[in-house]
Amino acid sequence: GCHWQSAADGGGMSLELIHAGFDNSTGQNWSPGTTAGGTPGEANTVAAADIAPVIAETSHFPLVPGPSDPVYVTARITDDPGAVAAATVHWRLDGATSFTAVPMADDGRHGDTLAGDGLYGASLPVQPNGSIVEFYLSAEDGGGKTRTWPAPALDQNGVPGQLTNCLYQVDATV
Repeated sequence: GCHWQSAADGGGMSLELIHAGFDNSTGQNWSPGTTAGGTPGEANTVAAADIAPVIAETSHFPLVPGPSDPVYVTARITDDPGAVAAATVHWRLDGATSFTAVPMADDGRHGDTLAGDGLYGASLPVQPNGSIVEFYLSAEDGGGKTRTWPAPALDQNGVPGQLTNCLYQVDATV
C-alpha cells in the first residue's frame, strides 16, 4: 500500500499556515513547519507570499459513464494574487504505464458551467464497457508553482509519486 506521512502528525513539527492572506480553511494552505516544536510568537517557518494553485471540488460526470459517454472532469482552481496559468487532467486506463494530459479550461464549454467562474473542466474520451479510468489533476500558476490533486503518496520504499488517484468504471448496465 501507499502511505501519507506528515511531520506534523507526531513528527515533532507543528502545522503552519503558509499564506496568511489566502483562505485558511483549505488544507492546501497548511504545511508542517520546519522547526521542531513550532515557532510560537514568531513568523511561521513555511510562510510564503505565493502558494501553488488550490485544487478543490473535483468531480466527474456522469458518475458511472456508459460506453458512449464522454466524461467531464471539473475542479475549482484558485490562486493567490494572479491567475492560474494552466490546469490539466491526466488520465490513463487502469494498468497503463503512462498518462495522457488533457488541458482544462474555464470557458463554460467543458462541463465547467460559466466562463471565468474559477471552475475548470475537460472532457475525457469515450471508453469501452468495463474500462477503469484513473485520473489526477495538476495546476500551475504564473510563477511556476504547481500542485497535483490528489497529492502524491509514498510508495512502499518511501518514494513519493502520483500513486493514489481518482477512478471511474465504464458500465453499460447503469
